[in-house]
Amino acid sequence: MRPRMSIDLTVYPPPDLAIEVDVISKTTLAVYEALEVPESWIYTE
Repeated sequence: MRPRMSIDLTVYPPPDLAIEVDVISKTTLAVYEALEVPESWIYTE
């Protein structure tokens, strides 16, 4: 998926679950909402 500039969600559906561990950067859920991921977990220390 990395080389793609746009994603057609009807051809490449979003994952069912996203788990992210942030150590340095702070990610917001907006990225996962835009991809329509139904469940996202973000762990921050």
